[in-house]
Amino acid sequence: MKWQGNQRENKETMRKALVATCVLFLLVAIIPVVGCGGGDKNSPTEAVNKFFDALNEKNFDAYKSLLVEEDRKRIERDPFEADEDFEVLSTGPYKYKVVKEEIEGDKAIVVLEMQGIPSGTETGEVKLVKENGKWKVDWW
Repeated sequence: MKWQGNQRENKETMRKALVATCVLFLLVAIIPVVGCGGGDKNSPTEAVNKFFDALNEKNFDAYKSLLVEEDRKRIERDPFEADEDFEVLSTGPYKYKVVKEEIEGDKAIVVLEMQGIPSGTETGEVKLVKENGKWKVDWW
């Protein structure tokens, strides 16, 4: 009988250890995602992500809102040309990986590795300018 009691205690101890391990694993996996908020919501990289999301979703208003003021004015001056440019740009879907982000004052460059294009993989840069506290894409 003594042996069965020890076996039950061992099973209970193992179960508690397993539950504790699972809880610890979940905390380690979830806290960086939830606790950090998924990254800086006002970074050049986040602005580039939103820009390509707008292109992939063919959302002209979101695309326009992410451009620097000079580019938005260009769109207003020549909406026909802007529509043509947007149609060409929004032929995605764009797949990319951010290689690095460089910030100097109110200007930034996000270096991307573009994937799934006819020539294979290419590296490119997106220039950004901080306007009224928000990063905007300087496309033209």
